[in-house]
Amino acid sequence: MDVKAFLDRVETVFGVKGATKLARALEIPQGRVEGWYARLSPDIIFILDKLSDRQDIDIGWLITGKVSQMQHDLRVARLEGRIEQLERANRESMESIIGKTVDSACKKLVSELRISPQVREVSPLHAADAAVHTPPK
Repeated sequence: MDVKAFLDRVETVFGVKGATKLARALEIPQGRVEGWYARLSPDIIFILDKLSDRQDIDIGWLITGKVSQMQHDLRVARLEGRIEQLERANRESMESIIGKTVDSACKKLVSELRISPQVREVSPLHAADAAVHTPPK
């Protein structure tokens, strides 16, 4: 195992750089972490224990630097799910915008045609038909 690369990945996981900040993130004395760097012999069991409650960490990647096929597949599935969520939200947003635009256009057309106030709803097709069949002023 490339210990320096392992320590770099541990720093990445904790979002820090260097022994001092890593010691603070791990909540242990700085000297202990500096010893890991100096001897290139980190306490892997301690580090894994600190990360045991984190579901987002691929332990295989942390140790080897390579993403496991299962983790890769999970990430792809999460991304695909996120893409579907964004597409759905975009569709709903566009439908809302189109609906409001059509509604606004119909209301404007109704007011321009001076249709009786008793008419509460005019479908876009009927409004368009009315506009076509209304004689010019």
